Amino acid sequence: MNGSSDTPAAPASSGWKRGAPLLGLLALVLLSAVLRFTLAVGDPGFDSEHPEGMLKSDPALLYYITERILDAGGVPPEDFRADPRVEFPDTTDLPATFTVGQEFLVAWTYRLFGGDEPLHLFSVRVMALCAALVAVGIYALGRGLGLSPGWSLFAVAGWALLPASYRTIGFILIREDLALPLLALHLGLLARAWQRETTVSFLFAGVALVGALATWHAMVFIVTLEAAAILAAYLVTGRNPLRRRGAVALPLAMVAGALVVPVLWAKAAWASAPVVVALGLGLAALLERRRGLARGGGLERSGAVLATAAGLLLGATLGGDAYSHVRDLLWAKIRFLGVLPTDPQQLSFDARLLWQGPFATAEPARLLAQLGVALFALLALRGVWRRRKALPLALGTVLALGAAWMTERLLVLPALTLPLLGAIALAGIASAPGRRALAAVLLVGQGGLFAWTMSSYENPWYRPAGRQEEIARMVEAVERLVPEGEAIAGDFMNSTAILAHTARPILLQPKYETQRSRDRAREFLTRFFHRDPAALREWMLEHGCRHAVFDRFTLGYLSPYLAGLPARTREYPPGSCAALFLSRDSSVLESVPGFELLYRSPATIRQRNEEPYDLFRLYRLHED
Repeated sequence: MNGSSDTPAAPASSGWKRGAPLLGLLALVLLSAVLRFTLAVGDPGFDSEHPEGMLKSDPALLYYITERILDAGGVPPEDFRADPRVEFPDTTDLPATFTVGQEFLVAWTYRLFGGDEPLHLFSVRVMALCAALVAVGIYALGRGLGLSPGWSLFAVAGWALLPASYRTIGFILIREDLALPLLALHLGLLARAWQRETTVSFLFAGVALVGALATWHAMVFIVTLEAAAILAAYLVTGRNPLRRRGAVALPLAMVAGALVVPVLWAKAAWASAPVVVALGLGLAALLERRRGLARGGGLERSGAVLATAAGLLLGATLGGDAYSHVRDLLWAKIRFLGVLPTDPQQLSFDARLLWQGPFATAEPARLLAQLGVALFALLALRGVWRRRKALPLALGTVLALGAAWMTERLLVLPALTLPLLGAIALAGIASAPGRRALAAVLLVGQGGLFAWTMSSYENPWYRPAGRQEEIARMVEAVERLVPEGEAIAGDFMNSTAILAHTARPILLQPKYETQRSRDRAREFLTRFFHRDPAALREWMLEHGCRHAVFDRFTLGYLSPYLAGLPARTREYPPGSCAALFLSRDSSVLESVPGFELLYRSPATIRQRNEEPYDLFRLYRLHED
């Protein structure tokens, strides 16, 4: 026979129908990535050439680790498990203390494609694309839940038009930009595994989940919400996800990852709530099989609940203090209904430490502005509830909204699930023209709100501009006046700026995942706000430190409440370090007993008509 065939060729339109949704998905990914990068570099406070001044707190720590990996040729540096600079004089096991992952991604891609572009600008470019890949997971989840390609793309478009999806714009490096795409991928793969019922598909879902858990500390609590939604759906329907063929590969992958990944092992993730819930469902599945039941009865469901409760109690015991600060915060949020108490003594130090910035309670207006018309999906919860396949998604969305209210940083979670709920609700409307018209109206309306919200976007991280300039000058002064290898004492915000740009060791770092870090922060703030310079000097010498940087903004504006004083107070205990080092009186600053003033920010930087900032003071201990 020749090359021809009697079999009729498939219509060209069928190939287009299969490829068009994927092209649409690619277009949305690229659109989201371009938006992220364009808005970031277009911010008046963003400097595309010089990162000094922009890097502080968590992003500066990630930047430092990335630089270390680059200096080592793309592999872990020799002292990776015992870094001497992050929390001097102690060494820090970086991969066991922090969720290191993003740093390797940026370092490897920079070695391949970075060229002469500044590392911080390249980081923003790479992570903009990475963060936009959440769209892939949303699309896969929609398809796994039975949505058509068109409605799955509607959900992706809805996500791409929500301001809450862009919380990380402009931050040079931040954990969510890698962890959230991995979470979304896990959810999509899990929905696909539910359909295919193969060991390999559940294994892939588990590997993606381990990746998400390993790249952001907060992910264990997010995955706990997922596990809680799945368990609740089982209690309602009796349909056990671990009864599916091959489903056991998912919890096995989680346990294996918890035993292999250093940070997960250090946090006893093998006894965390998601693993415990999986084991509880596994016990119920075993009981179901032995009794020959198609779905769980009262005995099986009670067994799952009891096993989960016992596992959570055991996990809390084995986990020790790893997440005690988070438990303190959650209990405080519940106890005070999300309202920060006026009296800081009503909260533990750990709760005060976390209840700030992105961990503040989200106001209702903030929820509405960030989630926009996607909140309409809540009106369809009753209808979605009846669709058992989407029940875990509906329950998870309700939990995600509660978590977002308690912690504003988690607004990204309902932004991920609400558009999917809306797509499921619209797809169920009988009249096709009507539902399509409504979908178009919703997208156009949200697009208008998005354009209005983001048209004047400026990352508050880089405001006011004068502060960024002062940070850059302070960093230059440290590099010029502090010998190499000498440690610096300072607040948790600016210390990592010094670390990233000067490689001088620091005493305080901004992550509070270890009890040692929290204890050190407590001791520093107590001595600074409640003791005299002699007590602070003693603490510095105990830690082998002879230099200190004090910032009037971070210490004077953000930190009094942490130290147990009224928020934003300017009335410090007489003779305390705060009263002296935060003064603007030159005669006071130059005559602190035991301290020599080396540098003070020039009183020339001002914002509009405000008084000059004059934020930083660099001191050296006297030799006597």
